[in-house]
Amino acid sequence: MHVALAGCSSAVDPEQPLLVDALTRLGVTVAESAWDSGADWDSYDLVVIRATWDYVDRREEFLAWADSVPRLDNPASVLQWDTDQRYLARLGG
Repeated sequence: MHVALAGCSSAVDPEQPLLVDALTRLGVTVAESAWDSGADWDSYDLVVIRATWDYVDRREEFLAWADSVPRLDNPASVLQWDTDQRYLARLGG
């Protein structure tokens, strides 16, 4: 299995090396790339969203990217809801 971990170039995920190590021990080939890097996302068996913190200023571009990735672990519809963050007001009661 070939998995891509999609992050951003402006942030480091301190837990990612642990994830990469664990996946590698399981025989998974792991690639790390920024979501906006132009990587060939179709070539991966699975794309996992990690620390994509820069989506905040480019939300629509991020959502369009997510919608274009065929095997994304979080569907674009979930990301649409999650990145809106108005749901937080409803959780507060």
